[in-house]
Parts: sequence; C-alpha cells; structure tokens
Amino acid sequence: MAASGLGSFRPRRTLFGAVGTEKETRFMPTRARHPTGWRRLPWLWRGVARRAARRWAVDLSSSDDWMLLDTETTGTGAAAEVIQVAVLHPSGTTLFEACARPEGAVPPAAQAIHGLSAALLTPALPFHELHRPLSLLLSGRRVVCFNAAFDARLLRQTAARYGLASPEVRWDCAMLAYASFRGDWSAERGDFRWHRLPGAAHGAAADCRATLDLIRHMASDPPRPWWRFW
Repeated sequence: MAASGLGSFRPRRTLFGAVGTEKETRFMPTRARHPTGWRRLPWLWRGVARRAARRWAVDLSSSDDWMLLDTETTGTGAAAEVIQVAVLHPSGTTLFEACARPEGAVPPAAQAIHGLSAALLTPALPFHELHRPLSLLLSGRRVVCFNAAFDARLLRQTAARYGLASPEVRWDCAMLAYASFRGDWSAERGDFRWHRLPGAAHGAAADCRATLDLIRHMASDPPRPWWRFW
C-alpha cells in the first residue's frame, strides 16, 4: 500500500514481519505476525523489543534529518480539529509553533486538558492559513510523534475540512517504541502496554520536548547482551 498523505503509512519489512496500517507506524515490531507464535511467550519478546527500541532511539540521536511534531486538538473523533501544532528540530530548536482558530467548538473536556478555549483562540489564524508553511516544512521528511497515528489522522482530517491536500510524510511513533522499551505485557491486548508520555505538559511544543527527552533516555540505555530476555 503506497503512502497517500498524512496518516497513511508505507508497509515495510521488519525482523518481526510486515507492518504498514494506520495503527502500525514505522516502529511496531510487536504488532507484526510471527510464524513461530512468540507472542504467546511475552518473556521472549521483552529483551528483543527493548533492544530494537534502543537501537531506534540511538539511530535518531545520531542524525538530524528528522523532526518532532505534536498537536493539541478539540477532541479525538472524526470531527475533531487541530488547534495547536509545533515542530521541533532534534536539537530542540522550535521550527514551527502556532495556534489555529477552529471552525467548531472546543468541548470543555478538551479545554480541561490543554487549556485552549474558543475565546482564547479567536485572534488565531484559521488552520488553512497555517497549512501551506506547515506542509512545506513537513513534506518528504521523517517526523517523530508520541502517538503518530493520532497526530497524522488529526492533521489530515483538519486539512480535509478546508479541501486541502496533505503532504507526504514518513511517520515514526515514539509511543510504540516506548511501549517496547518498557516491555510491560498486556495479556488482554496481546501486546506491550502503551504508556503516557513522561513529562507531558499538554502543550504542543512542550510535549515535543518531552518526546525528545524520552528518545534521548532510551538511547542512553546500556546495551544488553543478545541472550537476555528481560
């Protein structure tokens, strides 16, 4: 399946098989189908997955050809809109940060999380006026988010409200990497448990910095011998 814009993910091969759906971004080894049925033996996965997560973080830390992105939104559903977006360079420099005036309301539940009300956003530009510079910045780039599937979908559906095309982006998900790094198995999900972003402040730029700190933390983890399963 070829990528077709924000929120679409290119299939690829990993040690664990093929991934590529919207919920299976570039880092998702435990989602892949494994012919040996290792998913039934989570203790075997733990060490392998942690090493893969560390290697992913080390690769990012040794380059600067990627960006961090985070959004704040009016909700999580199909009608939700992006009302704040930030993009950071791996050095921590802010490349883009803006609020967007939504077409719809900002529900109290969302406002309670990020503190952005409709009244506060009234002076902000509408999303369609931010879309072009944001698209030029992101187009063709590798972009890391904490929950990339969510941010990609919200950017795509907000652009679609205004009839705008979305750029081609290569998404990486730090949330999925962190789940494998932690290695807490969920028998109910049959996968590693997802965790909240450590240090999250529910502001787009602040959460980008928290994601960068998390990547650096995973990269600094001491290498483990191949035979360790924990």
